[in-house]
Amino acid sequence: MIFFDIDDTLLDYKTSQDLAALEFAKKYSTHIDNPEKFPKVWDEITARHMARYFSGELSFQEQRRCRIRESLGLDLSAQESDRVFDEYYQIYEESWRLFPDVESALLKLSGYSMAVITNGDKEHQSYKLKKLGVIGYFDDVITPACAGAPKPDLAIFQLAATRAGKARDECWYIGDNYRADYQGAKEAGYKSVWLNRHGSQEPCENQCKDLNEFVLKVLGDVTNSPATRYVSKA
Repeated sequence: MIFFDIDDTLLDYKTSQDLAALEFAKKYSTHIDNPEKFPKVWDEITARHMARYFSGELSFQEQRRCRIRESLGLDLSAQESDRVFDEYYQIYEESWRLFPDVESALLKLSGYSMAVITNGDKEHQSYKLKKLGVIGYFDDVITPACAGAPKPDLAIFQLAATRAGKARDECWYIGDNYRADYQGAKEAGYKSVWLNRHGSQEPCENQCKDLNEFVLKVLGDVTNSPATRYVSKA
Protein backbone atom coordinates (compact mmCIF):
# COMPACT_ATOMS: atom_id res chain seq x y z
CA MET A 1 0.00 0.00 0.00
CA ILE A 2 1.34 3.41 -0.97
CA PHE A 3 0.18 6.63 0.70
CA PHE A 4 0.89 10.14 -0.56
CA ASP A 5 0.70 13.65 0.85
CA ILE A 6 -0.92 16.20 -1.51
CA ASP A 7 0.30 19.78 -1.04
CA ASP A 8 3.89 20.30 -2.25
CA THR A 9 4.07 16.56 -3.00
CA LEU A 10 1.57 16.15 -5.85
CA LEU A 11 0.33 19.74 -6.20
CA ASP A 12 2.85 22.57 -6.51
CA TYR A 13 1.04 24.23 -3.64
CA LYS A 14 3.63 26.85 -2.67
CA THR A 15 3.87 28.27 -6.18
CA SER A 16 0.08 28.33 -6.55
CA GLN A 17 -0.46 29.99 -3.18
CA ASP A 18 2.23 32.62 -3.75
CA LEU A 19 0.87 33.55 -7.18
CA ALA A 20 -2.67 33.80 -5.82
CA ALA A 21 -1.60 35.82 -2.78
CA LEU A 22 0.26 38.31 -4.97
CA GLU A 23 -2.72 38.81 -7.30
CA PHE A 24 -5.09 39.09 -4.35
CA ALA A 25 -2.87 41.70 -2.66
CA LYS A 26 -2.78 43.79 -5.84
CA LYS A 27 -6.58 43.67 -6.03
CA TYR A 28 -6.89 44.79 -2.39
CA SER A 29 -3.90 47.12 -2.34
CA THR A 30 -5.90 49.80 -0.47
CA HIS A 31 -5.91 47.44 2.53
CA ILE A 32 -2.59 45.62 2.04
CA ASP A 33 0.71 47.43 2.35
CA ASN A 34 3.46 46.29 -0.02
CA PRO A 35 1.68 43.61 -2.10
CA GLU A 36 5.04 42.21 -3.25
CA LYS A 37 5.72 40.99 0.28
CA PHE A 38 2.20 39.74 0.91
CA PRO A 39 2.79 36.08 -0.14
CA LYS A 40 5.08 35.61 2.87
CA VAL A 41 2.58 37.36 5.18
CA TRP A 42 -0.23 35.18 3.80
CA ASP A 43 1.87 32.05 4.46
CA GLU A 44 2.28 33.09 8.10
CA ILE A 45 -1.40 33.97 8.53
CA THR A 46 -2.43 30.68 6.91
CA ALA A 47 -0.12 28.60 9.12
CA ARG A 48 -1.38 30.30 12.29
CA HIS A 49 -5.08 29.81 11.60
CA MET A 50 -4.67 26.32 10.16
CA ALA A 51 -3.04 25.37 13.47
CA ARG A 52 -6.20 26.61 15.21
CA TYR A 53 -8.24 24.45 12.84
CA PHE A 54 -6.12 21.37 13.60
CA SER A 55 -6.52 21.97 17.34
CA GLY A 56 -10.30 22.04 16.98
CA GLU A 57 -10.59 25.72 17.90
CA LEU A 58 -11.95 26.69 14.47
CA SER A 59 -13.89 24.94 11.71
CA PHE A 60 -12.34 24.79 8.26
CA GLN A 61 -14.59 27.61 7.06
CA GLU A 62 -13.86 29.72 10.14
CA GLN A 63 -10.12 29.55 9.62
CA ARG A 64 -10.64 30.89 6.10
CA ARG A 65 -12.63 33.82 7.47
CA CYS A 66 -9.96 34.60 10.06
CA ARG A 67 -7.27 34.64 7.38
CA ILE A 68 -9.21 37.17 5.29
CA ARG A 69 -10.04 39.44 8.25
CA GLU A 70 -6.45 39.50 9.49
CA SER A 71 -4.88 40.02 6.07
CA LEU A 72 -7.17 42.95 5.24
CA GLY A 73 -7.38 44.34 8.78
CA LEU A 74 -11.16 44.50 8.51
CA ASP A 75 -13.94 43.31 10.83
CA LEU A 76 -15.93 41.58 8.12
CA SER A 77 -19.10 39.56 8.63
CA ALA A 78 -19.01 35.84 7.95
CA GLN A 79 -20.82 36.40 4.66
CA GLU A 80 -18.45 39.14 3.54
CA SER A 81 -15.39 37.11 4.60
CA ASP A 82 -16.65 34.14 2.59
CA ARG A 83 -17.22 36.33 -0.46
CA VAL A 84 -13.72 37.79 -0.34
CA PHE A 85 -12.13 34.40 0.31
CA ASP A 86 -13.96 33.04 -2.74
CA GLU A 87 -12.30 35.78 -4.81
CA TYR A 88 -8.88 34.67 -3.53
CA TYR A 89 -9.73 31.01 -4.03
CA GLN A 90 -10.73 31.48 -7.66
CA ILE A 91 -7.31 32.98 -8.39
CA TYR A 92 -5.63 30.21 -6.39
CA GLU A 93 -7.50 27.38 -8.11
CA GLU A 94 -6.68 28.71 -11.58
CA SER A 95 -2.97 28.40 -10.75
CA TRP A 96 -3.08 24.75 -9.60
CA ARG A 97 -0.48 22.56 -11.30
CA LEU A 98 0.83 19.08 -10.62
CA PHE A 99 4.58 18.75 -10.40
CA PRO A 100 5.93 17.45 -13.75
CA ASP A 101 6.84 14.03 -12.30
CA VAL A 102 3.46 13.24 -10.74
CA GLU A 103 1.41 11.72 -13.53
CA SER A 104 4.19 9.50 -14.84
CA ALA A 105 4.97 8.26 -11.31
CA LEU A 106 1.32 7.48 -10.53
CA LEU A 107 0.97 5.66 -13.82
CA LYS A 108 4.01 3.48 -13.07
CA LEU A 109 2.58 2.66 -9.63
CA SER A 110 -0.99 2.15 -10.82
CA GLY A 111 -0.76 -1.60 -10.22
CA TYR A 112 -0.51 -0.90 -6.48
CA SER A 113 -3.20 0.24 -4.08
CA MET A 114 -2.71 3.95 -3.39
CA ALA A 115 -4.34 6.46 -1.06
CA VAL A 116 -3.76 9.90 0.45
CA ILE A 117 -3.03 11.02 4.01
CA THR A 118 -3.44 14.79 4.23
CA ASN A 119 -3.87 17.40 6.95
CA GLY A 120 -6.41 19.28 4.86
CA ASP A 121 -10.19 19.16 4.82
CA LYS A 122 -11.41 15.96 3.10
CA GLU A 123 -13.90 17.61 0.76
CA HIS A 124 -11.42 20.31 -0.20
CA GLN A 125 -8.52 17.92 -0.79
CA SER A 126 -10.67 15.45 -2.73
CA TYR A 127 -11.80 18.34 -4.92
CA LYS A 128 -8.15 19.23 -5.60
CA LEU A 129 -7.38 15.66 -6.71
CA LYS A 130 -10.45 15.62 -8.95
CA LYS A 131 -9.66 19.03 -10.45
CA LEU A 132 -6.07 17.93 -11.13
CA GLY A 133 -7.30 14.77 -12.84
CA VAL A 134 -5.65 12.21 -10.53
CA ILE A 135 -8.35 11.21 -8.04
CA GLY A 136 -8.92 7.94 -9.90
CA TYR A 137 -5.53 6.65 -8.77
CA PHE A 138 -6.52 6.75 -5.09
CA ASP A 139 -8.74 4.41 -3.09
CA ASP A 140 -9.11 6.66 -0.04
CA VAL A 141 -8.41 10.14 1.36
CA ILE A 142 -7.63 10.17 5.09
CA THR A 143 -7.74 13.48 6.98
CA PRO A 144 -7.59 14.67 10.61
CA ALA A 145 -11.39 14.67 10.71
CA CYS A 146 -11.31 10.91 10.07
CA ALA A 147 -8.64 10.15 12.68
CA GLY A 148 -9.24 12.83 15.32
CA ALA A 149 -5.68 14.12 14.92
CA PRO A 150 -3.43 15.55 12.18
CA LYS A 151 -0.03 14.35 11.00
CA PRO A 152 2.41 13.62 12.61
CA ASP A 153 0.16 12.01 15.22
CA LEU A 154 0.26 8.21 15.21
CA ALA A 155 -3.54 8.02 15.06
CA ILE A 156 -3.88 9.21 11.47
CA PHE A 157 -1.27 6.77 10.16
CA GLN A 158 -2.72 3.92 12.19
CA LEU A 159 -6.22 4.61 10.86
CA ALA A 160 -4.98 4.79 7.27
CA ALA A 161 -3.33 1.37 7.51
CA THR A 162 -6.39 -0.13 9.19
CA ARG A 163 -8.72 1.20 6.49
CA ALA A 164 -6.40 -0.25 3.86
CA GLY A 165 -6.36 -3.62 5.64
CA LYS A 166 -2.57 -3.53 5.93
CA ALA A 167 0.00 -3.75 8.70
CA ARG A 168 1.87 -0.46 9.06
CA ASP A 169 5.18 -2.03 8.00
CA GLU A 170 3.50 -2.98 4.71
CA CYS A 171 2.74 0.68 3.94
CA TRP A 172 4.81 3.30 2.13
CA TYR A 173 4.39 7.00 2.78
CA ILE A 174 5.91 9.95 0.95
CA GLY A 175 5.52 13.65 1.68
CA ASP A 176 7.46 16.90 1.58
CA ASN A 177 7.22 17.89 5.25
CA TYR A 178 10.16 16.45 7.20
CA ARG A 179 8.41 16.35 10.58
CA ALA A 180 4.75 15.82 9.75
CA ASP A 181 5.29 13.45 6.84
CA TYR A 182 8.64 11.71 7.04
CA GLN A 183 9.15 11.47 10.80
CA GLY A 184 5.46 10.97 11.55
CA ALA A 185 5.15 8.04 9.15
CA LYS A 186 8.49 6.58 10.23
CA GLU A 187 7.51 6.66 13.90
CA ALA A 188 4.23 4.97 12.94
CA GLY A 189 6.17 2.07 11.43
CA TYR A 190 5.70 2.91 7.75
CA LYS A 191 8.34 2.68 5.04
CA SER A 192 8.71 6.43 5.12
CA VAL A 193 10.37 8.54 2.42
CA TRP A 194 11.00 12.27 2.58
CA LEU A 195 10.35 14.10 -0.70
CA ASN A 196 13.11 16.68 -0.63
CA ARG A 197 12.49 18.58 -3.86
CA HIS A 198 14.53 21.62 -2.82
CA GLY A 199 17.66 19.93 -1.49
CA SER A 200 17.09 20.96 2.13
CA GLN A 201 19.79 19.86 4.55
CA GLU A 202 18.27 17.54 7.14
CA PRO A 203 19.68 14.29 8.53
CA CYS A 204 17.47 11.79 6.72
CA GLU A 205 18.32 8.20 5.89
CA ASN A 206 15.56 7.75 3.30
CA GLN A 207 14.82 10.64 0.96
CA CYS A 208 14.41 11.35 -2.72
CA LYS A 209 14.52 14.43 -4.91
CA ASP A 210 11.41 13.60 -6.96
CA LEU A 211 8.69 11.00 -7.42
CA ASN A 212 10.56 9.18 -10.19
CA GLU A 213 13.23 8.33 -7.64
CA PHE A 214 10.50 7.23 -5.23
CA VAL A 215 9.09 4.85 -7.85
CA LEU A 216 12.50 3.19 -8.12
CA LYS A 217 12.58 2.73 -4.34
CA VAL A 218 9.16 1.06 -4.31
CA LEU A 219 9.84 -1.17 -7.29
CA GLY A 220 13.30 -2.03 -5.98
CA ASP A 221 11.85 -3.01 -2.62
CA VAL A 222 9.37 -5.35 -4.28
CA THR A 223 12.01 -6.86 -6.59
CA ASN A 224 14.40 -7.50 -3.71
CA SER A 225 11.87 -8.92 -1.27
CA PRO A 226 12.50 -12.54 -0.19
CA ALA A 227 9.19 -13.69 -1.74
CA THR A 228 10.03 -12.15 -5.09
CA ARG A 229 13.55 -13.59 -5.09
CA TYR A 230 12.16 -17.05 -4.36
CA VAL A 231 9.64 -16.80 -7.20
CA SER A 232 12.29 -15.57 -9.60
CA LYS A 233 14.44 -18.63 -8.93
CA ALA A 234 11.62 -21.11 -9.42
